[in-house]
Amino acid sequence: MRGYKDEAKMTCTVADNLIALRAHVTSRAQATKHASAGDLQLAGCLLSTAEHILTMLFIIKRS
Repeated sequence: MRGYKDEAKMTCTVADNLIALRAHVTSRAQATKHASAGDLQLAGCLLSTAEHILTMLFIIKRS
């Protein structure tokens, strides 16, 4: 990505953050899967977060 240093740095930062977020969501989901009914809201939030991660990875906005 010669000539695109800022874009390359931003891409690496976004990728690192998505990896960290995925790891956090996965660990929280593992802890929640056997939890009480009171944790259903957290489970829904985790699913929504996972959906947003996938959207960022696979949806390419074209101009």
